[in-house]
Amino acid sequence: MKSGPKAFAPVRLSAQQRVAAGALLWSLCAGWPAHAALGESASSALDDGRVSRLMHMLRADGGPRVADTTVVTPTGVVVHEYSGLLGVVFAIAWSGDAEPDLGRMFGAYYPVYEAWRRAHPMPELDSAVQMRSRQLVAHVRSRGGGGSGSAYLPTLVPLGVDLAGLGVRP
Repeated sequence: MKSGPKAFAPVRLSAQQRVAAGALLWSLCAGWPAHAALGESASSALDDGRVSRLMHMLRADGGPRVADTTVVTPTGVVVHEYSGLLGVVFAIAWSGDAEPDLGRMFGAYYPVYEAWRRAHPMPELDSAVQMRSRQLVAHVRSRGGGGSGSAYLPTLVPLGVDLAGLGVRP
């Protein structure tokens, strides 16, 4: 009996198996856009490495410390995520030449925004939405495929934080 390295037989995959394997490989490599949603832990912004990030602490006039995590998405949208001491994102501001994924950015609060939009229909292009509720305040400006805006969760904003100073419209 000879012992030594064993040869591996080639694996033959069906067309369906090749497509499934390719989709799995792509999903592992591509990942999801790496930014946290409102109300989520800021650390969830670090879920993948497809975007550039810059994090620094802000503190104005002895006010509370706020972490500003800047995320540049693959489509060029610049997103600022603001979180307090507990690491939960309480506000975001964004701008770019591509349409941002508001569902991803608003997270669990997106249904609140969508319900408000359905109740207040507006034109799709070049529109400005200013919504205010107990749960979510959002200012969204769309302009032909791109836009800018900000949103925050009133109940999570740390006492003493100047939203306007962060670039978040109060």
